[in-house]
Amino acid sequence: MNNDIIGLIGDNGAGKTTFLKIIASLISIDSGESNLPLQEKIGVVFDQLPFPGSLSIYELEKVMKRLFSTWEAEKFHNYINLFKLPLKTPVKKFSKGMSMKLNIAVSLSHQAQILLLDELTSGLDPLVRIDILQLIQDYVRENNATVVMSTHILDDIDKIATKVVLMHNGKFVLQKEMKDIPDMHYLEKKFKEILEKQGEN
Repeated sequence: MNNDIIGLIGDNGAGKTTFLKIIASLISIDSGESNLPLQEKIGVVFDQLPFPGSLSIYELEKVMKRLFSTWEAEKFHNYINLFKLPLKTPVKKFSKGMSMKLNIAVSLSHQAQILLLDELTSGLDPLVRIDILQLIQDYVRENNATVVMSTHILDDIDKIATKVVLMHNGKFVLQKEMKDIPDMHYLEKKFKEILEKQGEN
């Protein structure tokens, strides 16, 4: 599964975010088993900043250095400079787009083998969105990593995903290689068929 970017799509309430939180061990499961790497090998980007709002990036990095034995300070600062984020401003003052960029910078700076990305490009303008997707592709290729990316933006899936998984009512109802999907209209049609079938049942 290495070097895969898995696009996770579905309707609101399908269970996408819950599934990612289970992989990240943020939610416990009642049954079953998982075979995942150590937590420091998992990078997580959710819609909300998981850091104390009073911290600045300068202060936050000190925490990250203690939290991750694999922390790469130079790489982190390269991302911060790329995103033009202020080092000494409390992160609670960041816009949604700035918060997402900080989330991404942290997740890409500790040699994560698995990246869990929930609505990665939410709040980003189109040009920044393209740059972020390219960053993710580069990271996967350079680090032999795997990405699970939840999104409502099918264009993001089309641009970088190698596989797609469709969720509905907490279940995986469709799994396909992107090379077997002719276009995004195919996914929209399949999803509509699944919803109509569920309605009949």
